[in-house]
Amino acid sequence: MADKPVVLHIITRLEAGGSSRNTIDSCGAQTADYGVVLAAGPHQDAAAMAKLLPPEVNYLEVPHLQRELSPIKDLWALLELRRQITLLQPDIVHTHTSKAGALGRLAAALAGGKKPVVVHTPHGHILYGYYGPVKTWIFLLAERILARFTDYFIALTPGEMRESVEAGLGRAPQWRVVHSGVDLRPPAVPAHKRDLGIAEGEIAVGTVARLEPVKGVEYFLRAAALLRDSRPGLKFKFVIIGGGALEGPLRRLAGQLFLDQTVIFTGHRADAAALLAAWRRRRWACRPWSAASAACPT
Repeated sequence: MADKPVVLHIITRLEAGGSSRNTIDSCGAQTADYGVVLAAGPHQDAAAMAKLLPPEVNYLEVPHLQRELSPIKDLWALLELRRQITLLQPDIVHTHTSKAGALGRLAAALAGGKKPVVVHTPHGHILYGYYGPVKTWIFLLAERILARFTDYFIALTPGEMRESVEAGLGRAPQWRVVHSGVDLRPPAVPAHKRDLGIAEGEIAVGTVARLEPVKGVEYFLRAAALLRDSRPGLKFKFVIIGGGALEGPLRRLAGQLFLDQTVIFTGHRADAAALLAAWRRRRWACRPWSAASAACPT
């Protein structure tokens, strides 16, 4: 990497989700012009996700970097990141998500040697939808302080950028909007509705999401119950692709809504794009950009 400028990406953990895939894709796209290093904390999905990285990307695991707050582990992670930044002397430090964003930016400020350009991508702010008012205020105060150690911010949408600036997270000239990319190539392995036990005469309606509160999958189930009751002559299968902490509560809600025989929970599926493509021209609702790439109605 001596003949190229070096960019160090830091993310809290590699897991099946949009922020991790966005970071992996960014790393892969930069290898032609940069020496790329990706540092992340341990996670059960990390080995599988790291296989998506091209061989030119150097992957480092930071043992104490984790999502949960832990003063001792957070201090160790900060020291580990500072040591890596001092050794690598990167030209750019690009942090992703909240915890890695906090520790990575502090580590860049404390590291010895040249000072890198520091870029932070929140991958969606935490101004609402995650925590209560007191905890949100604490995180907001911390982010305002961390903004002083940040050269540029990247938002995924104009709305995220606008709300972040209004909340005092950096100044407007520091922000740029870079949308997440979507791979428009058709899946290498085709999939079929029958792979999930859905008959040809049944209408598949589904969503792809992490099963976390901010994703609002509860409302998908409630809408599914309303759709079933308003169209009694049609046969539906409601499909939820994705895993997460709310799978148990959502399964119980499906039972309470008498949907347990018509809702399919697939868990995380690496072939989600193939499933969408298999159901094109069917009544399949999903993320608009992914649906568009698979020619699915939304």
